[in-house]
Amino acid sequence: VLYDSFPAPRASGALQTGWGYAALVERGGQRILFDTGGDGAVLARNAQTLGIKLGGLDAVVLSHRHPDHIGGLAAVVRVNPGVKIYIPREAYGAFGVSPWNDLVMALSGVPRLRLEKVPELPVADYVHVENGTGIAAGVRVIATNSTYEHLELRELSLAVAIPGGQAVVVGCAHTGIGAVLNAAGGNVRWVAGGLHLMDATPAEVADTVEVLRTKFRVERVAPGHCTGLRATTALQRSFRERSTPAGVGGVIVIGN
Repeated sequence: VLYDSFPAPRASGALQTGWGYAALVERGGQRILFDTGGDGAVLARNAQTLGIKLGGLDAVVLSHRHPDHIGGLAAVVRVNPGVKIYIPREAYGAFGVSPWNDLVMALSGVPRLRLEKVPELPVADYVHVENGTGIAAGVRVIATNSTYEHLELRELSLAVAIPGGQAVVVGCAHTGIGAVLNAAGGNVRWVAGGLHLMDATPAEVADTVEVLRTKFRVERVAPGHCTGLRATTALQRSFRERSTPAGVGGVIVIGN
């Protein structure tokens, strides 16, 4: 994990935290950067501290349009000028910024119906993903749609083949972790990343934990970013030693 708002246990004190998420996913010699955090300088500094080269990536995946997930992209493109960058295909512009959202927000009076300003994207080789696609051996991008909190938002997640099933890496799971796991197609053993439960009620947190454990029979979790303290604690109580907080500097070995 190269970018998160809290440090992993026993992580170097030289690592800088920040609101956002970025993780380097390595499988079979392939190096895939999932999200880029909110600040390219912080991302680059953390990578250097961890002894990780940001150059030489095989692919970059941006989960969704929010600045805390794409803010470091320019720094990544500078050292990976030809890399393919997978982004959601939406109805308006590169990330689906619709002028109708401002009108919906004004008429509804619901402050959570909002769109953050999307940073200007650097010139690069973008691949727009609508329904999902394979990007490397054993690695797929899956797409889900949000219908309430962030209208017209499509979010990408990673489904990675591991022994006996899949691991799913999520940026925020704005579309709901249940929708993401349904799109993954079953047999998900691991879930890592942000679960967007920081403002959830205790009942909503309990429902999510139950969905992960009972409906999808997830074996291990590595919550980070926007999961929130209440949900992270609930996951720790439920999954016990099979829950690993995924703060910046954390190394998660998936597949055993």
